[in-house]
Amino acid sequence: MDRIFPEYQQCFSSVFIRTSTELLKCYSDPAELAEVDLSELSSFLAEHSRGQLGKDRARQIRHLAQGTFGINLARDAFTLQLKLLMEQIEFIVEQIKVIEEAITRVLEEFRPQPDPGYRHVLETIPGLGPILVAAIIGEVGDINRFPKA
Repeated sequence: MDRIFPEYQQCFSSVFIRTSTELLKCYSDPAELAEVDLSELSSFLAEHSRGQLGKDRARQIRHLAQGTFGINLARDAFTLQLKLLMEQIEFIVEQIKVIEEAITRVLEEFRPQPDPGYRHVLETIPGLGPILVAAIIGEVGDINRFPKA
């Protein structure tokens, strides 16, 4: 991104927020962003930001893309690299979701069957979700083996 469109980071609080990643998947070349119809870009941003972003942000993005001082030499190679990196990030995020779902299922297996409302003592601590609880149990083992705190 720094090579072909260094100004892009000014457009969003983080390059990795949903709206930004969707935009980069669809328009990975700043030349495309510079030429895209303003109403089309506004609609795209509104859809992917749940109505939070619109015409002003579209105008800003298009303006920055039109005046970018990014590298033009081998831009197509950098654009392809960006597109592939965005796909890899999306794939890894999906893998993380699958792993977290599996961890949650395994944690459920540790619950006593007669009492479906049972919660492990760690789950009563505010801020600890099933993933962190499972990680702690995996490291510590049976917490009841400790006689006191």
